[in-house]
Amino acid sequence: MIRSLRKGHTLVDLQYEHTCDSITGERFEAEVKDRVAIFRFSLRPSGENQRGDEENLHTSPLVSITLNEAQILKNLRGFNQTRKTEYSHWVIEVLSRGKSMKFLAKQSLDPSGRLQFAVHSETTG
Repeated sequence: MIRSLRKGHTLVDLQYEHTCDSITGERFEAEVKDRVAIFRFSLRPSGENQRGDEENLHTSPLVSITLNEAQILKNLRGFNQTRKTEYSHWVIEVLSRGKSMKFLAKQSLDPSGRLQFAVHSETTG
């Protein structure tokens, strides 16, 4: 069952080795499928600068994804509490330019309380 974490939009920080881009994301949701927790959202760049930044996702290795939005944090905590025994790892699914990109990741909170997914690798599954 897909759980909506936030229907509206908020900024998502995409960290690469040498740069970090903040791009507007929307339709944040989570689900468990085949013992994998999936955190999914769509990028919706606002403006030419963010559209240019989005190119990095398609050309550079992603290091981490960070969010600092209270509703997403609250709803994801609830998801983790009720579903944590049903999955063994996380996959982040980002819809960008009509393409679904998936990344194996580890979920954590950074020292300032922001949600962070450390990306291990891109996956095709």
